[in-house]
Amino acid sequence: MYSLNQLHAEIGAKIVQLMRENAATLSPVWITQALMADHPDVQGVDADFHLCCSRMAVRKEATQQINRIANVPDNPRPAQLILDGFDHLQQYYVIGGKEGKGIRIDLLSDGQLLKKADEYAAMGNTCFAHAAEIRRYVELRQGNGVEAG
Repeated sequence: MYSLNQLHAEIGAKIVQLMRENAATLSPVWITQALMADHPDVQGVDADFHLCCSRMAVRKEATQQINRIANVPDNPRPAQLILDGFDHLQQYYVIGGKEGKGIRIDLLSDGQLLKKADEYAAMGNTCFAHAAEIRRYVELRQGNGVEAG
């Protein structure tokens, strides 16, 4: 029986393949079409239903994987995602929100890259503020003699 772990692995392999081929974009639509073509044996009266549901599941997982590898600043990324000579600069960035595409960095405009830099800075500011609130909470709790529970 096919599992979600297998789906995850197949999508990951397609993403790596695209990156090795120096693809201009990492498109959830293309990845979905490629995986659906790899599994064409859908038959019976409920075939349309299963195709619809599986296409939706594959597209959702492909989008999530692209976002996970290209949008999360502290996500451990495979070495092939990092641009040579940099510690964090990625070869692909997702443009277009949750349903966007991972686009190779050399194809992005300066404006798109600076907007992405602003997004990372905002995420960083939010994370630092969150960390400060956790520390303040612990200090307040310790000041009241309340134990962690």
